[in-house]
Amino acid sequence: MFLLAGRRPLLAFSTRALLVVLLGLALGYAASVDQWYRAYLGAATLVANGLFIAFAAIDYVAWQKRRAEERL
Repeated sequence: MFLLAGRRPLLAFSTRALLVVLLGLALGYAASVDQWYRAYLGAATLVANGLFIAFAAIDYVAWQKRRAEERL
């Protein structure tokens, strides 16, 4: 919940939305045992996970820059 609704969020809104989508895909994958679309959900989850990591890294760097500017 810290990443989604913190008082001073580290992640941008778009990254938080992507995290919600990623969690939904992961839950869908976990619940789709023996279904024909499980492989598609698995691939979509991997892609969303890669995007989330990239977006989170970008947000973290931007957050660090903002903190450095506030200290000056």
